[in-house]
Amino acid sequence: RDQIKELIQDPSWAGKERYSERLSFKDGSKVVMLNADDIDWIDAAGDYMCIHAQGKTHIIRETMKTLQQRLDPARFQRIHRSAIVNIKKVKELHPHSNGEYFVILENGSELKLSRSYKDVVARFL
Repeated sequence: RDQIKELIQDPSWAGKERYSERLSFKDGSKVVMLNADDIDWIDAAGDYMCIHAQGKTHIIRETMKTLQQRLDPARFQRIHRSAIVNIKKVKELHPHSNGEYFVILENGSELKLSRSYKDVVARFL
């Protein structure tokens, strides 16, 4: 009902998926709430995902695919089969060999953008 009311009041979001500003993750025995904007990047570590946010790393048991579905594609971009980056946190792109790039984040972290995802480079420009 609430969504129907919102659609009547603001039809501009019709057909658009809504993504939460805050995400909850089970990290060990506790549940952690993170603002989506605070997430720097996410990478896979075996059967686990490492969420890097505000200088901390949260380890969760969730697949890359399901985690990516929870994230707003306007904010987050897959850059490697095992990495997702917050677009707002990207500072520089450095070309590397064979069509690969290094993605430098505001906090100095360096991630690899693989050839498979090189078509997404335009999103950072």
